[in-house]
Amino acid sequence: MYAPTLDAIDVAMSMETFAVVIGSFFNSLFKSPWTILEHNLGFLVSLHRSLTKL
Repeated sequence: MYAPTLDAIDVAMSMETFAVVIGSFFNSLFKSPWTILEHNLGFLVSLHRSLTKL
């Protein structure tokens, strides 16, 4: 079991920030629950990628 490296944390943080920006952009366009789902999916995917990179 490895401790998360700074690179993986940085990637996860930047991906989450990107997902938030994209999510808020689409939310302002559509105001639909799909944006919440997409934001959560984006966060989960970035978290999964950062964890599998360890």
